[in-house]
Amino acid sequence: MAAKIDPTLLQVLEHSAAHYEVFDCDPELADTAVFCEPYGYPPEKSANALLVKAKTGEQRFVVCVLTRNEHHPDH
Repeated sequence: MAAKIDPTLLQVLEHSAAHYEVFDCDPELADTAVFCEPYGYPPEKSANALLVKAKTGEQRFVVCVLTRNEHHPDH
């Protein structure tokens, strides 16, 4: 199965300074703790993201990204 991404979202990503990668992810491996090893990402370099697309009105997206801050004094 090829990863699919909405063309509008892809356009926003391509015009941003964000580093991103699009790839297929087995839904059974989507949890961060299980995702890292099979896909080769160390947990300290991982993040969780929630992407929401509006159901009504014009096409809109919002994303919330939670990362580990290695330099934060509370970690």
